[in-house]
Amino acid sequence: RLYSNPRFSPDGKTIAVDINDSDGRDVWTVSVDSGALKRATFELDAHDAVWAPDGNSLTYTSYRLGALGIYRSQPGVKARPDSIFTAQPLAYSGEWLRDGSGIVTTASNLSPNSGFDIAFVSNGGRGPIVPVVVDRFETRFPVVSRDGKWLAYASNVGGRDEVYVTPWSREGAVIRISTRGGTEPVWSPDGRDLFYRESGSQYLIDVSLRIAGESVLLTERRGMFPIGDMIPGFTHANFDISPDGQKFAMVLRSPPGGIKVLTNVPEMLRAVHRARDKTN
Repeated sequence: RLYSNPRFSPDGKTIAVDINDSDGRDVWTVSVDSGALKRATFELDAHDAVWAPDGNSLTYTSYRLGALGIYRSQPGVKARPDSIFTAQPLAYSGEWLRDGSGIVTTASNLSPNSGFDIAFVSNGGRGPIVPVVVDRFETRFPVVSRDGKWLAYASNVGGRDEVYVTPWSREGAVIRISTRGGTEPVWSPDGRDLFYRESGSQYLIDVSLRIAGESVLLTERRGMFPIGDMIPGFTHANFDISPDGQKFAMVLRSPPGGIKVLTNVPEMLRAVHRARDKTN
């Protein structure tokens, strides 16, 4: 199957994922324990799903009204989905803030010829759309830390995509995190690490951060494992980390295809530390 956009449910027991086939594109769910696959939407045009903070519903994008819109439904329920927000600039369903106050997303041309921008769909996801980072550069992959304090994203402001972090309040400095090209940032559940795809090496990079007030300090950067055979995202990360920090979910290129769940993340980190210590 053609999978994309795996996302763990808040309880970590289920992964939502897009499946694209000859009939169209819909969202399915996969049991982490059994691998059982169940259809979650029935639109034939539903994709890029994310879980609502309470874990009871999925929000996803669709063109059912002629423009990209955000919809919400309970997995497996065939009732008419709830139309949350529709706007021409939308480029992605986005990621919920943990308090449910709104959705951080990628939009296009929020100012003339600004390209991809970062926006916030306020009022519990029902709008209006509020510009967050708007400039003449390609700014994508927005994700807010689970405590709601920090925004990570990628931008080509320096000539190529790099990962940056700034306070969600926008009242502090913008800190560059990557050094050799970077996209697809994903926060660890505790907000102390940021993972991203390093463009040059195609490795998953783990950066440890120390946060003090409105500033971020990088304490360590580690290459975890190669992900060149994992399909990348374009406006948002095409991988996720489980709420307990123990697993990654990624999409493996075809052949052989499929969803790949990498378990025991803490042991991976310890192995990286041991290898580094031996080198030193």
